[in-house]
Amino acid sequence: MKKRLIPIGFIVLVIIIAISNILTHMPRTKEIPLSEEEIESILVLHIVDETDEEATLVEDASPEPVYYPPTNITKVGFGSYKGYLYVKIEFLGRLPKEKDDLITKITVCILMNTDGNDSSGWCGYDACIAFYITWDPLGSPQTEACITYNIATTPNEEEAFEKATRIPGEYKGGLGKNYVILRVSMDLLDLSSRQHVVMDIHAEAKVASIIIILLMLLMSSQYGYKGTGNYFWHSVEIPIP
Repeated sequence: MKKRLIPIGFIVLVIIIAISNILTHMPRTKEIPLSEEEIESILVLHIVDETDEEATLVEDASPEPVYYPPTNITKVGFGSYKGYLYVKIEFLGRLPKEKDDLITKITVCILMNTDGNDSSGWCGYDACIAFYITWDPLGSPQTEACITYNIATTPNEEEAFEKATRIPGEYKGGLGKNYVILRVSMDLLDLSSRQHVVMDIHAEAKVASIIIILLMLLMSSQYGYKGTGNYFWHSVEIPIP
């Protein structure tokens, strides 16, 4: 009997150490330490999404028209205050607190070209601000905001992000709300007011059972990128407030 307890105890110890290591290296997401009223007063540039048709026009997206309000972007607001860039992404529906049987992950992503060089980074983007919702085996929601920068120059997405620097981000809103607000240090990404930055802003819901991504983009004819750079065709060019 004692001999059997030794390997069981060893296995338990290994599991505890593994969990500890995972928790130690997990990004520590924080809430933005400003009220919603304060943030609203900071946002001075508002861009309304003009179409939902892009959901059927993107590689890996559902081939049929989709209707998933929690990732349907309606408007994006921008503002800067005391060295931070604030971005508020609004959706047609509320981000779910409870897990939908089909949806396994929700991603809200802002890809940026911060250095003005369309040949660096992944597809021209060298930084990313993102918000994620996943669910644990018991169905409880898990949220994370993160900032990825120094994205490697390679066409391979996985390789580009593996070699990048990734740190915890800050957000407000999220679960149960029809918006999420993200902020990032402008010094960290070498951003400045009145600088024009090419971005890809999208939200996606992953449907694991049929391996389909329901992808919604911010589309604007007024701010759409009109150059010939190495970016996604649906990119927008945003003047930092």
